[in-house]
Amino acid sequence: MERILRGSRIILCTLSMLSNPALQDNGTFDIVPVDKLVIDEASQISTYDFLHLFVKFQQTLGKVCFFGDPKQLPPYGKDNIPTMKTIFDVQHIPSQSFLDTQYRMPAAVGNFISTAVYSGRLKSARPLEDNTCLAFVNVDLPRGEEEKVGFSWKNTGEIQTIVHLVKNYYKDKKFTVITPYDAQRAAIQQALQSEKLPWESVYNIDSFQGNEDDYVLISVVRSQHPGFLSSLNRLNVMLTRFKKGMVIVSSQRFMKLGGSQTLLGGLSREWQSKCSGNTWIDWRDVAGRQANLPGSSGVHGASRNLAFGWGYQHPVSHTPGTVYPQPVPFWYQGTSGGFDTSKLFPQRPRQPQNLNLQPRPSMVTQAPAQTISPSTSIVRSNATFATIAAAPPKPPSHDGFIQVKRGAAPRSYQQDFVSRSSHASSANKFSPLRGQQKAALPQSRQRDSTVQKANNALFTNKFSPIQGRWNTGPPALSNIRKKSSHSYAF
Repeated sequence: MERILRGSRIILCTLSMLSNPALQDNGTFDIVPVDKLVIDEASQISTYDFLHLFVKFQQTLGKVCFFGDPKQLPPYGKDNIPTMKTIFDVQHIPSQSFLDTQYRMPAAVGNFISTAVYSGRLKSARPLEDNTCLAFVNVDLPRGEEEKVGFSWKNTGEIQTIVHLVKNYYKDKKFTVITPYDAQRAAIQQALQSEKLPWESVYNIDSFQGNEDDYVLISVVRSQHPGFLSSLNRLNVMLTRFKKGMVIVSSQRFMKLGGSQTLLGGLSREWQSKCSGNTWIDWRDVAGRQANLPGSSGVHGASRNLAFGWGYQHPVSHTPGTVYPQPVPFWYQGTSGGFDTSKLFPQRPRQPQNLNLQPRPSMVTQAPAQTISPSTSIVRSNATFATIAAAPPKPPSHDGFIQVKRGAAPRSYQQDFVSRSSHASSANKFSPLRGQQKAALPQSRQRDSTVQKANNALFTNKFSPIQGRWNTGPPALSNIRKKSSHSYAF
């Protein structure tokens, strides 16, 4: 054991390892006597966990130092056992020192934590007062609805927003995702993995105690009731882990109602006062990468970045060489005023098909006398379109009109078609093309003339501008559905 230790005088281990009898048996404490003991995160350790160490090393132990923050996470189980105490709750220990300077957070957030948690005693060594270190992203109901999962909770809308934050802003930076609930932590890890994004740095509050990172993304999860978010110690840990920037994903409505009395609700109100009420960024702007966030800008360098206090309004005094963000055109703005990518491809209503085709002169039969706009029927075949004008007889019957599709038409309908065309040509007609009255043909020739013109319109060789070729044969007509007594649509 002496060869393994190689003259080391400092042993770094956990309390459970220090209590392991194997170290006593192999002579470790004979080589390195425990005369000074330093315990970190002592606020998370119950007083009963120290007693056996005092007994075990009573012959050599001369000094013990406890480092911890009683305003952060308590010992495990204290929520269920309120009488559980830490070393900081023991009143007869007189020598307690308060470390009054923090070196991690920017002063903008550090000053709020000092006032709300430490009664103004905590100072910030970093003089950065810029409000751009913090952003709130609004995932409001019903998208950001909390869901019960076993004994835990999750929020699907916030999961998707965290994925957008990592994908669009922080995948190339040092970041950590913190969430109060383990079900949410597991769901965020799975969502990031499916998008092939960094997923290892996702923690709940308890597991990230004592750690820090450049950028921290927080998923609050709750949207109705605060749950254990009402714990001041737990939220103090969650909000003090970042060094450069923090993004809080929650519901603005929750901050005003259910979470208004929490430390998180107080931070939201503080930022509203700093930024003149413009605090929240809409989740759509994050999804479209239109928002400016701590340490990362949107695709256009301007957004509805209301948490930072500059938004779209240009300052009164213009600094030369400074490019200020331009407003998004109103036809591309979302509900929050930012860029809405869904409006790039609007869903236009379908327009009804316009079948009012203008007939060619050679395809029009005689028009009725003194009729300027005769009723028109569309004749459709494989080869061409033909329009046959008919005199408007009595009001249409309940049948509607006739639709003709491909195939052979029954002879009864063909005869009916010819008889109706004969009726339209039986009287003197005024020809709008010739500008004169045309005398009626003799009764014996009216039928033959009508049939011949129908054949000219339908069955002769025609060049089809639709199909781009000459049609050489008569089309087949079938599937006739009678719809009216005075018009025919083919």
